[in-house]
Amino acid sequence: MKKLWVIVFLILSGYIFSAGFLLSGVGSQAISLGGAFRAQADDYSAAYWNPAGLVQIESPEITLLGGPIYNYATLTLNNPQVSATDPVHGYWTGEIMAKSKIAFIPNLGGFYPLKSGKNMIFGIAMYVPIGMGSFWDLYNLPAGYNDNVQFPEIDTISDLKVFDIHPTFSMKVNDKFSFGLGFGYQIASVELNEIMLTPTGQTEPINYIATSANFKGSGSGFSYNAGVLYSVNDKLRLALTYNGGTEIKLSGDSTLDTYIPTALRNISPATYSSDIMSATGTFETSLPVPGIIGFGTSYKINETMSVNFDFAYTLWSIYKDLDITFGENDTNPLGSAMEEVIQLKNWKDTYRAALGFQKKFNEKIVLNLGYYMETSPVPDDSFEPMIPDTGLKNVANLGIGYNLTEKIKLWLNIENTFSPKRDVKDPVDIDDDGVYDNVPGVYNLNIVSGNISVSYKF
Repeated sequence: MKKLWVIVFLILSGYIFSAGFLLSGVGSQAISLGGAFRAQADDYSAAYWNPAGLVQIESPEITLLGGPIYNYATLTLNNPQVSATDPVHGYWTGEIMAKSKIAFIPNLGGFYPLKSGKNMIFGIAMYVPIGMGSFWDLYNLPAGYNDNVQFPEIDTISDLKVFDIHPTFSMKVNDKFSFGLGFGYQIASVELNEIMLTPTGQTEPINYIATSANFKGSGSGFSYNAGVLYSVNDKLRLALTYNGGTEIKLSGDSTLDTYIPTALRNISPATYSSDIMSATGTFETSLPVPGIIGFGTSYKINETMSVNFDFAYTLWSIYKDLDITFGENDTNPLGSAMEEVIQLKNWKDTYRAALGFQKKFNEKIVLNLGYYMETSPVPDDSFEPMIPDTGLKNVANLGIGYNLTEKIKLWLNIENTFSPKRDVKDPVDIDDDGVYDNVPGVYNLNIVSGNISVSYKF
């Protein structure tokens, strides 16, 4: 039974816990600056980037942001195997392209001051820091397996969203120094559809029984962040921030559909009672959200132009392993009890460097340019198909802001992510349990996203 679940959650964990599950940022203005926003922090998204900047906000504001994320992802599998003695037939060989490449990520954000004074402010911010979707066709039933049924065309689905309600306090100590502190209540939802394979001890093409597994769940967790903002002079500002790591507990329902080989049905019709056998149950796991240490600068070139630089260090090394448990009485469709799965990951800390430029043409029009690069936390030893972070990311942004009225502002932002191809050559068994923990192959990913936002100040 172990091999069955290792394959499933190897793919599952890759999507949920990849560096790519964190969106590139919060707020159209900050995103269009490449995330170089910690020392500027002059709109509601400061609650995420640097809560010290919220003291600059004088009235409530709300932003509705939405747009597509276009994922161009390909994978070339190198003879997929579960272990050195177990080749897997049915997986596509050669280059595979993700089936559905567009994910729509809605984002509602804002900040409402509950109490403010001359030098301090307290309010509630809302934003979506996490959200992604991915759809693949990685597997088909081998020829001669069962001609009466067909495996789902889209067999690997990942959909994750996290909404953060963030009470925040900010105080201006003097003309040069301010600080802020925020606490977040994060609400998560997840849906996954995955492939599972159970060894039978038979010869090809029925050496494995294939299962399509669907998991729907939700959960919540608590987070915090803090920041300081220091004005060196009228032109230069410095920022230091920390986003505390947290763990979001997830739980939900599982549905397993097992596709039975015709030969096994003929051998044991009492055990294998139909072409597709199903079972339902529950599962629990957790989503580790890493801490982030950030440093930022903002330099005002003149009254209309400024340039920002940010550096962030993300503590992904907290992700040592994945632990999944199932309901006490849960079984798979073949009647075997579900067992706890613990899988080693051993991720690495990452860094992100960002540069942003802002030009105000007049009281209505603002142009932002942004760029950032970010490393990948995932070593080759645990790399697999559903990880969107294939390596060093280079991301370019273009944003245009337009003040429609004194209260309404529009933002249009386009972001393009380029990553080099990643060639994972050798299968690795990290914990020496006889099962490979990675999937060798050539991975390629390009992401194009765009969003339009409308902000309203009361």
